[in-house]
Amino acid sequence: MAVIAVVAYLVSRMNWFFDLCNRKITLRNGLLIVGIFGAMSILGNYSGVEILGAIANVRDLGPMIAGLVGGPIVGLATGLIGGAYRYSMGGFTAVPCSLATVLSGLFGGLVWIWKKRLIGAAWATVFAFSMESLHMALTLVIAQPFSEALAVVQVLYLPMTIGNCVGMAVFAFIVDNVINERNTAIQRDRLQQELMQKEIRIRELEIGRLKKYSSDLEVTVQKLEIVIDEDSVRKEAEKVMGTEFFQELMNQITVVKRRRPTGPPTPIPQSF
Repeated sequence: MAVIAVVAYLVSRMNWFFDLCNRKITLRNGLLIVGIFGAMSILGNYSGVEILGAIANVRDLGPMIAGLVGGPIVGLATGLIGGAYRYSMGGFTAVPCSLATVLSGLFGGLVWIWKKRLIGAAWATVFAFSMESLHMALTLVIAQPFSEALAVVQVLYLPMTIGNCVGMAVFAFIVDNVINERNTAIQRDRLQQELMQKEIRIRELEIGRLKKYSSDLEVTVQKLEIVIDEDSVRKEAEKVMGTEFFQELMNQITVVKRRRPTGPPTPIPQSF
């Protein structure tokens, strides 16, 4: 179980594994998952205990995980690695055990197609229980003699089922946590980006208001400059012509304006 936990933690931290969890299967990550979980399946043979010519092990766990994560092709390839190695070890249960390992990867891939997503720790554990039950059924049907096959199943069914279910639960639990962490980080980054965009928009609006205020201020300054120029012209005229002369001139202009008729002009009679 410690090896499974370490492998689950290390693999789940890889970017290519996160792509697999999002159903982005490439040649590179497919080969990686086949190699890693194929090696785990082989290691499962040596971590088991031999009882009456059969090996109580977690060999099926690697193909099951590969199928659930990478689909039927990845699961089948991983199962073939573990199954072929188990067949090479011999024993009267070699054929059913090898076949069960191959089918574990294939059926995991079929679940991948059916659910179109990772199924979670609970359902992954149920799947592992189902595959180990199928494993024992194949042993009863194929292995001969039947009496020995029955004895093996009676001895191995409970420990192998518990071992594979616990291993699957540990792996799925770690992967679920990592995926939740990654999704939380993605959502946090998305929110930060949205906040930055809103802040940029607010800054743009403020800049627009400042530009408008600056334009209005410039127009006001121009008007003030015109007024200042008129006052300076008047002052210069008073200096040149004298204050009394300038005032008298302005008074005469005012009188002329008052005497100007306001009605319409008298028409000039035309001669015929």
